Amino acid sequence: MTHKIKCLKMKITTFLIILFLIICPGPRTGAQGAKATSAPLLSDAVTKQYYRWLEEKEEAVPELKNALKHENWRMRTHALLAMGKTRDKSLIPIILETLKNDVHISVRNCAVIALAELEAGSAVPYLLTLLESDHVVPKEKKVAQKPLIEAFGKIKDPRAVSPLYELLFSKRGTLRRTVTESLIAIGDPSVSHLLLKNVSKIKEHRLERNVAEILGELPVSGAEQYLLDLPESPDRISRIAGITALGKIRSQKASPLLIKFLETGEKEMVEHISEALVQIDSPDAVEPLCALLTKKNPLIAMTSAHILSKMSAGPIPEAVYALFENNPLINGPAAYTLGRKKYEKALPLIRKRLKDPGQSGQDEMARALGWMGDRESVPLLISIAERKSRHGSAGAIWSLGQIKAREAVPVLLKLLDQRDPQLTPRIISALGNIRDRETAGPLIRLYYETGRGYSLLIADALGNIGGPEVIEFVKDNIDSNDKARKRAGGHALSQMRDKVFVPYFITLLDHKDRLIREYAMRALRKSTGLKYHTADEWKKVGTGNRE
Repeated sequence: MTHKIKCLKMKITTFLIILFLIICPGPRTGAQGAKATSAPLLSDAVTKQYYRWLEEKEEAVPELKNALKHENWRMRTHALLAMGKTRDKSLIPIILETLKNDVHISVRNCAVIALAELEAGSAVPYLLTLLESDHVVPKEKKVAQKPLIEAFGKIKDPRAVSPLYELLFSKRGTLRRTVTESLIAIGDPSVSHLLLKNVSKIKEHRLERNVAEILGELPVSGAEQYLLDLPESPDRISRIAGITALGKIRSQKASPLLIKFLETGEKEMVEHISEALVQIDSPDAVEPLCALLTKKNPLIAMTSAHILSKMSAGPIPEAVYALFENNPLINGPAAYTLGRKKYEKALPLIRKRLKDPGQSGQDEMARALGWMGDRESVPLLISIAERKSRHGSAGAIWSLGQIKAREAVPVLLKLLDQRDPQLTPRIISALGNIRDRETAGPLIRLYYETGRGYSLLIADALGNIGGPEVIEFVKDNIDSNDKARKRAGGHALSQMRDKVFVPYFITLLDHKDRLIREYAMRALRKSTGLKYHTADEWKKVGTGNRE
């Protein structure tokens, strides 16, 4: 079986189950009828046939054509789905004919899906008639509306824009969501013009969210002005949609408005405002965002720092540093921005203020040294990690790991023994980043002593460290009857990158547990740099060296 088939098998199986439960109903007559129309099992002969067709690709086409004549409706549905996966556009006429004439709605639904997969523009006129199924198409010709609407999005034919636009006002719930997604996928901005001509109708049908999403992806003249009104909408969903769309169209006019809303500190909106301002990246936003670093509300101050750290417009580090020099009260947010921007001019002042545990923003200033990779500050960071007050210790430990400071290992192991719940997770991660193999033993002991408290965190750290002790840990746990231990062993295995253990990783490709086989393949990719995805490919490689 090819790599593509194996990778898609699980997704396809889930797709088939959903398909036959939701959009491919068979006739129901009580419990017996319900049982007869249940989703096919993996062991089912028809499903196995489907997978074989997928593997054979174009070679299966003659057999697929014959299968459309099969008396079993499920055989016909699977044949149609397989046809869609072939990418063979010569099959479009026979699929369209099946859509028009097959007596089973499940088959017709699958024909729509196949035409969509093949991007069958020639089928659009007939598919459009099916949108009128409630009034025009007889019952024996109808199809489910969801796959039909989705088909227009996949085919991307502008002829569907106007009918879908009308449908947007008549549908509710998930179908309205599907119409919106299909209109965006078609990518024709004419729908945006249509919507902006009917603003009152949009409000009447409460379509603000859907319209904002469409205008954000397909902006036209007038879209910006419409979107600028949405952040002040009383409806929360409309506010979020408007903010998101303004970010996507990079509306420079929106920056002052969004910063004003950011100042209110409405937690639910802050994340969306932050993303939008980063996308807009307006130079005019730098000064007002710098002013927000002084806010007593830490959410506003740190969100502003986050936005500034991701923006590229204007001399942001210089502006933030000027404030930082004159105002120790903004140590935290200022150091965050300066660290993420790697503004090394700030290093002396950060170190100076970090030495004083009475200064605010200790953790953020310590982390700034890690972001800048400042090895000269390692002794300072070690001393802060050891502080009895713990002011800045968490940030210092993180930075020691980020810098991969091996000289910090003895102190980190000593702190690990103290089992401080605030520091232990950070120490584990730092040791995993430093990758000193002398730390594998202490981490393994911690794993067995603390139970499941830090199990996956320890496992990931051990995988990063690697070495013989970690391999023994993996072996002890992956064959355990305890699911948590098996999972921890698998996590450690998946992080390993030791070439010397490649032969062992290959033996695990025959493990009875599917997850262990997947973890082993991740280890093989990390250890060898090769990108194979099937057990057979790896077994041919043998030692993990390219042939």
